Amino acid sequence: MRDRQDVQPARDGFDGFVNSLAAIGTSLYVGGRFTAYRGVAGSAARLAKLDLTTGALDTTFSPPGAASNGFDDVVNALAVSGTSLYVAGQFTSYRGGASTPQRIAKLDATTGANDVTFCPEGMGFSGSAEAAVVAGTSLYVGGSFTAYRGVAGSASRLAKLDLTTGAPDTTFSPPGPGMNGFTSPYAFENIRAFAVSGSSLLLCGAFARYRGAPTPRRNAMAVNAVTGAPQ
Repeated sequence: MRDRQDVQPARDGFDGFVNSLAAIGTSLYVGGRFTAYRGVAGSAARLAKLDLTTGALDTTFSPPGAASNGFDDVVNALAVSGTSLYVAGQFTSYRGGASTPQRIAKLDATTGANDVTFCPEGMGFSGSAEAAVVAGTSLYVGGSFTAYRGVAGSASRLAKLDLTTGAPDTTFSPPGPGMNGFTSPYAFENIRAFAVSGSSLLLCGAFARYRGAPTPRRNAMAVNAVTGAPQ
């Protein structure tokens, strides 16, 4: 008898996990662990732009060829603002090394070009970025990182960035050990998801302390979206 895998029908989609979706106009952006779409090897490395109606791959955004499109490692989260797509993940290079955004990037939603003003080459987060959300003129990013743009202790699992320049908001994340985010007694402390409600940023992950003090409850809390003060 033939193995069951041998008789499965061909599948039309991605060859790996999808972690995040975002829509702009008539396009759907998809991020995850995949490297191919609709059976074409190297067609979409962890990021793809599809037509919302037909599902066709946009080859301007993702030029053909394994070294021409996407990221070298996992995309965890997507966020949009205007004609810009913000990408968070575990990556350290884009389009085969043509640029080197470190776990955070701002792309032109049409061409896929990397904005090096927002994320200068080789700069970004020290560890995985796992959540991202846009609110007003800011991008909130969460993950397992502890530093941003090479400054040790500057962003502990949580950061608020300017949408244009990528500059960190030091009111939200005051400089200094223990003052700018989360810590945990566990080895896997991180922020995994966000939601914005009015003046509050709601977040969850794996953590037990915030700004040096125990959190009211483990793994979920709200902070003021401007000051970062716990709520």
